[in-house]
Amino acid sequence: MAAFTASQASVTNGLKVVTINSGESIANIRQGDFLFLAGFLVEINRGYVGSASQQYIELVNNWANSNQSNQKAVVIPTTGDFRAAVDAINNANKNVNDNFVAMQNWQTNMGTVTFTNQDGTTTTVKTLKQIEADNEAQMDAYHPFPWAMRKVEFEARRAANNKKFAASGFVHLGKHRNVSPNYTAINEGLFTEITAPNILNFGSGVGNTAVSGVSKSALPVVNINGVVTKLTSLSILNTGYQANRIKLPPAEDGTRTYDSATGVSVTHATPAIAFASENATNKVVTDRVDMWGFEFFLREINDADPFVYDKGLIQSQATSINGVATVSDNIRPITYFAWYEGDTASRGKGVNWQTASEAQRTVIASDPENNIYFDDSTGKFYQWSPRGRSFAGVGNGDWFNVESTKSSLFFESSAKFVVAQGPSNSVIPFANTGGARYVAPTNAGNALGGITDNAIFVPVAPSPSVNNECYFLVCGTVSRLNKGAYHPSFNPLGASLFEGTNQGGSFWYGNNAPNLSSKLQCFTEISVNNSTPNSGSIGNISGRPDGRFYDAIYASGAGGVCRDMRYSAWGLKTEDFAAADLAIKSGEYRGRERITFTKIMNNTDSANAQGSGVSPAGGTAGFSLGDVVFVQGMDGQYRKRTVSSISQFTIIFTENVSRAANGLIVHQRQLA
Repeated sequence: MAAFTASQASVTNGLKVVTINSGESIANIRQGDFLFLAGFLVEINRGYVGSASQQYIELVNNWANSNQSNQKAVVIPTTGDFRAAVDAINNANKNVNDNFVAMQNWQTNMGTVTFTNQDGTTTTVKTLKQIEADNEAQMDAYHPFPWAMRKVEFEARRAANNKKFAASGFVHLGKHRNVSPNYTAINEGLFTEITAPNILNFGSGVGNTAVSGVSKSALPVVNINGVVTKLTSLSILNTGYQANRIKLPPAEDGTRTYDSATGVSVTHATPAIAFASENATNKVVTDRVDMWGFEFFLREINDADPFVYDKGLIQSQATSINGVATVSDNIRPITYFAWYEGDTASRGKGVNWQTASEAQRTVIASDPENNIYFDDSTGKFYQWSPRGRSFAGVGNGDWFNVESTKSSLFFESSAKFVVAQGPSNSVIPFANTGGARYVAPTNAGNALGGITDNAIFVPVAPSPSVNNECYFLVCGTVSRLNKGAYHPSFNPLGASLFEGTNQGGSFWYGNNAPNLSSKLQCFTEISVNNSTPNSGSIGNISGRPDGRFYDAIYASGAGGVCRDMRYSAWGLKTEDFAAADLAIKSGEYRGRERITFTKIMNNTDSANAQGSGVSPAGGTAGFSLGDVVFVQGMDGQYRKRTVSSISQFTIIFTENVSRAANGLIVHQRQLA
């Protein structure tokens, strides 16, 4: 057993004296013993008592580590058993013949041996191997897993990173592949692959034969509140063109409605049922914007959650971690690994920590890139883990806010917050109230009480993660096409062909196109015949004039990346502004603009010099709050008005307007 244990001890960097604040006696401490404090082992010169019976330990060398206050301290009497053995051997030297066997046993055996002294008495002492074993056991008890990074060191590194970087964000964006037409770069590191459904690629894989980009690293590297993670083999093995894959939800098929008044989203059996349920607030979702990013959380490694993953990535497809073979993690349900609600193909691979050998654990934990540490205060291992997450826009149009510097992470104002999942098996992705909703870091109600890093979202209490450590970094948004047939007025974001009157696929303007009068037909009269059964999807015929498919993700425009929000962790420098200016002038800088759709129709009203609104021919199904309308007045002039409310047959403006009887209306709305 240890000769001495103190519950509270303090020491200052650069000094030799350790103060025992909890009052334990240092009487049994000897020169040459070792002190274990805050994960560090140092040699003792002596123990002594000062004024007012204050107990002190003097070290051989100055304390070279950070200041420690009221930490648990243990003294390991490394030399005590050796001293007893030496004394016994010295006393027995004059009786060598009688002690020859005992001497051999003392050097080679475990347990104890008995020496015969000169006066005939005997002395029993521990053998050399037993002394070594006992000391090792003591070290294991008070400093287990010496090969593991301790929490104190991990947090020190994290603090240094928080000083080094301006905020959470990307340390390196990674390189990419830029080979037309299938692979198109989106700034640095991110690139399309329009032959693969619902994905973007992130970082250059080892099989990339056309590496492009100026990043210092082939792989993306991200900093989240001081925890730095290298992204590799995320959702795909890093052996091809790409290092990682971003997975997005499938396109809409005209069966889902969202009611902005109640916040309820319903998937119906058929498009006909969905469109029949439409009213002023309940709309079929066809013009969707998706959002994607990374959720970072701290998890305890235990029997219920025993796996560790390469670089902490729970969706990793790496076949090994530092040479240790991985297997699929079948302990956690598939929802734990899902990119989006309904994703059943993202199960990660890792190593079962609870059954791994000491050698396997050592090699994995010794690599700081795996973000694993041991906490002496709890006696448990922890790993920081990123999860890729993507979200289908709840309704039509863009997200209300995706910027952590402005407000919470929600699709609508103060509604449909994104909910943190962390180490939970599953989560309902959106909530209006309750749950660990993601809010701005400056929000006093968040689980961490407000943090200075304003580049990430944090959940409101209670957070699902260890120590409430759970963060979300938004990386971008994507405009999505839908599975319906393309029509420039009824369904401008459709991609399929219509079922022609000759039972062949038909463009909307074709001679064999059906007689079209509503958006519903774009989803009920899609080409299904044998010649074009899957029109609109990758590898088939597109019904769009630009030839795009609903399941391909493009670099920009309809069906493409809207906002690239992979911002730098380093902050902005003067040369960054110069580079942006150059990119703008050369036409290479990515802007942000919504598509404006214009439709001309008549009203069904009588003339009125001060009308509050108009009744469009064909109804109000295509109108949204905030849309711009130019109304033909009684004098023939057109006046601009903004839609403030909508009923089944009438749109109301923010101010009255002159309208001609059955006059023209020019409707402008911005598509997602």
